[in-house]
Amino acid sequence: VVSEPIHVPALDGGWLLAVVTLGREGVSALAILRAVDLASGPVALARLDRPIPITFHGSWRAAS
Repeated sequence: VVSEPIHVPALDGGWLLAVVTLGREGVSALAILRAVDLASGPVALARLDRPIPITFHGSWRAAS
């Protein structure tokens, strides 16, 4: 299951970040994809320490 992705702007088209839930494994991960080449799949998949509930909603903001 894939959460709502967010776009991180960059000169080359940017990135999409999405939390994915790997149901059979019971873990969550952060998927990082090139916004201009989604068909190639994630360039990185970082497993998270804890599962994120599928119904969880949130947003990212700058630290400053």
